[in-house]
Amino acid sequence: MLFAYLRTSVQKKNKISIEMQLAAIKEKSADLQLPELQESKIFEDCGISGAKLEERKGLQELLTILQEPSSRYSTLMVYRFDRLSRDVGIMLKIMEVLENNEIRLISVMESSLNSDNIPMQKMLVHVHALVAQFERDMIIENVNMGLAQKRREGKPLSPNVPFGYRYSQDELLPVETELKVVRYIYDLYLTGEFGYEKIVNQLTKRNFIFNGRPFVETDIHRILSNKTYYGIFKGSGVGGEYKGSHVTVVSEEEYVTVQKIRRRKQSPKVSTRKNWLRQKLTCPCCNQKLTPKMKRNNKIEYHYYYCANPQCKERVIHADTVEKEVKKAVIQFLVQSQVLEQMVGEIESRQCEEFTQSKREQLQQARRKERLLLQFEEGSIGPEEFSKAYSALRQVSSTTNRKPKVTVRRKDLEALLEQKNQIKKQMLPEKFYFDLVERVNMDEKYRIKGIYLKNLKINIIEQEEIKL
Repeated sequence: MLFAYLRTSVQKKNKISIEMQLAAIKEKSADLQLPELQESKIFEDCGISGAKLEERKGLQELLTILQEPSSRYSTLMVYRFDRLSRDVGIMLKIMEVLENNEIRLISVMESSLNSDNIPMQKMLVHVHALVAQFERDMIIENVNMGLAQKRREGKPLSPNVPFGYRYSQDELLPVETELKVVRYIYDLYLTGEFGYEKIVNQLTKRNFIFNGRPFVETDIHRILSNKTYYGIFKGSGVGGEYKGSHVTVVSEEEYVTVQKIRRRKQSPKVSTRKNWLRQKLTCPCCNQKLTPKMKRNNKIEYHYYYCANPQCKERVIHADTVEKEVKKAVIQFLVQSQVLEQMVGEIESRQCEEFTQSKREQLQQARRKERLLLQFEEGSIGPEEFSKAYSALRQVSSTTNRKPKVTVRRKDLEALLEQKNQIKKQMLPEKFYFDLVERVNMDEKYRIKGIYLKNLKINIIEQEEIKL
C-alpha cells in the first residue's frame, strides 16, 4: 500500500501548499511505478506547526494505521522529511514505527536520503532532523531577540491593535477622530452616571460608529478595560506588560478610577439555574455557539441564550422557551416504542455479529499456528523463518482477541425499555433528557429546525427512517 503525508505550518503565498505537495508526490510515485495513491491513504495537517505531535491529528491517525499488521511492507511518501517533523525526538518515534513494520519512507525532494536499507535511512534522517531542528531553534531565537528589542524600544509586538490606532512595525499610529470617541467614552463613564447601555445610546445619537457599524455594549467593555489607552502593552508571550511609546488617551490614574467604578457597578449575578443547552445551540447566522445570559429586574431573573457576535441581527432567545421545546421533542421521540425496541434489537445484533466474528478469527489463527508448527516439525521451514512467522501471528492474535465494541448488558437494555413509561410521564430528571442531545439547529428567526441526539445521525423532529 502507498500512503502520503502532507503538512503546512502557515498558509502563505510563498509556502509550498498542500495541493503542490500532493501533486509532487503523485508525480514521484508514478516515476517509481508505485501503486496508485488512494484518497483514503492521504493524511494532512494544514496550518499546524511540526513542533508538537499531539496537535497533529492527521499524523496521529496515520501512525495508528501504520502500526497495524495490514500496513506491513507499505510505502510512505512525503514532500520533505521536515513535513513529518523538525523535532529530533518526534522524528525518531516516527522512524521507529516505520522500522517495526518495515515501511519504506520516500522523500520527493531529498532523493539522497531515500534508501531500502531502513537502519541506514534512519541514521540519515536522524542527521537531517538534527539540522532541521537546529534551523528551527535558530529561527525561534532570532524572533525572540527581535521581540525583546521591540519591547525595550516600546514598539508593538502584535498587529492586533484596539480601536483608535493603526498598526505599524515601529509604533501605533493614532487615528484622531477615533481617539476622540474613546476619550468621550471615558469622560462619560468617569462621571459615574453612565453604564454601558447609556453610553451606547449617547454614541448612537451622535452617529459615532465602531469599525463601520454602530457601537454595542461589548465594545464599551473592551475599550474601558484596555490598558493600551494609557500606554501599556500586554507583551504577548515574551515577558509581561511593558510601556509603549505611542500616543495615550487617558492617564493611569483615570484608568484605575474607571476600573474601580466598573467593579462597583458589577453586581454579583449568581444563579443556581442549570443552562441545559450550553454549547449545544448554534447561531444560524455565524455558527458561533450561543452563550447563556441572565438579567435581573426587581429580583426576578430572566434567562436567555444569545450570540455575542455584534454582526448578527437576531441574537437572543428565551432559555425556558427553547429548553421546553427541545425536551418535548426528545420525549415524543423516545416514547415511540419502535425506537427503543429497535435500539435494543440493533445493539443485540451487533453484539452477536462481533462475538461470532471474533470466534471465527480466533479459530483461523489457531489453524494457522497448527500448520506452522507442522511445517517446522517436518523441516520444511527453518528456525529463523519459523520464529519470524510465529511472531507475526502473535501480533495478529493480539488484535483478534479484542473486546467487542458494543458492551451493553441485557439488563441495561431491559431497563431502557422499562424507562419508556417514566419518560412518558416525565418522571425522570431534566438531566436525562438533555444529556441525550448533541446539538440543536435553528433557522435565521431562531426557530428550531433540527434536534440531533448523541450517536444518532438523524433529525428527530422530522419524520425520517430511524437508522442506528
